[in-house]
Amino acid sequence: MSRLLALYNGQLFHAEPDKKNPKLLPVPKPDDIVPVREIRTVVKGKNEADFAKAKKSLDHNCFSVLCHHQRTLSFEVGSQYQRDLYVEAILWAQDRVLHPMRTIQSSSSSSSSSKPSTPLLSSSSSASPALASASSASSSSRVPAFSLDSSVSEEVKVQPSEQSKQEEKNDKVEPESTEAEVQVGAKEETPQDVKVQNQDQDQDQDQSQGQGQDEKEKEVEKEAEQDEKDKDQDKAKERPDVAYQHQELLTAGAQLIKHGKSGKPHAKIVALYNGMLFYGDVDKKNPKQLPIPKPESSLQAGAIRAVVKGKEEADFKRSAAKNVPEDVCFSVLGKERVLNLECASKAERDMWVDAVLWARDHYQAKSS
Repeated sequence: MSRLLALYNGQLFHAEPDKKNPKLLPVPKPDDIVPVREIRTVVKGKNEADFAKAKKSLDHNCFSVLCHHQRTLSFEVGSQYQRDLYVEAILWAQDRVLHPMRTIQSSSSSSSSSKPSTPLLSSSSSASPALASASSASSSSRVPAFSLDSSVSEEVKVQPSEQSKQEEKNDKVEPESTEAEVQVGAKEETPQDVKVQNQDQDQDQDQSQGQGQDEKEKEVEKEAEQDEKDKDQDKAKERPDVAYQHQELLTAGAQLIKHGKSGKPHAKIVALYNGMLFYGDVDKKNPKQLPIPKPESSLQAGAIRAVVKGKEEADFKRSAAKNVPEDVCFSVLGKERVLNLECASKAERDMWVDAVLWARDHYQAKSS
């Protein structure tokens, strides 16, 4: 059935559209409201169980909003373009709620933003989405482009005028020497005087060359410093994207093999929720559903001591892990317990190690 999907005041809600005015936002009911903070991720396609009976629906027109507490919202829109718009808008809203300071910094660094500030989404194919564009930066914060140019141009105009005035003063002050004074003051130059003059000229040339080399070296150093600053800025721009990838991986969770002190290794859902890295049993009906976090199967992200790659811990020395490759294993060392996990590949292992380390640094900085 057709539903109106909208975002208002940090909450995502869906309701039946008004027949007289389909674009009018209805009053949401408590059961139809999902806080953006509780959204784990948004999945494109017909991957969720809600689409099992929707055989006629196109895969590229469907998407699902996965929330905490075992709740999933599945929608179908009119085109792939609309589907991508809704997915990007919901993910952007989630990032804005979870990281408000980063959103403010990214919006202030650019003169205008291409992302919506208050996106309005509709799940029906007939109702088109109304995406409000973000306001541009205020004109008062901008520096006029002509302010620096005008000061330079004034300096350029003043310098020749001062030089011309100084030359005129020098011409007036210096008296004209007569021929008799020139003859009296003139001295015959000896070969020694000529040598001294040549030496002085050579010294002046060496000094000028040395000054030129020093200036070139300074210019090279300045260029190198500027290059380093540019690289640092480029890295700083990439960091939000990397952090978002880590957060998306941890909040979505994944099935990893847990190695314990006894028994056979078995698959567990590992994820991050509310600053806790937890694991739980896999739901057979819905393998992607996150379990409810429990204190006895959780680690505080900010209290993680280290993350070790390979089979270094004692649980990996057992015969059950003998045939497991070392490059797919890692251990999370907490204060009270150690979590030994096995991934499907080395690439997945490295992604999880980087994500867990990021979560530890993030929550440690947040608590300090």
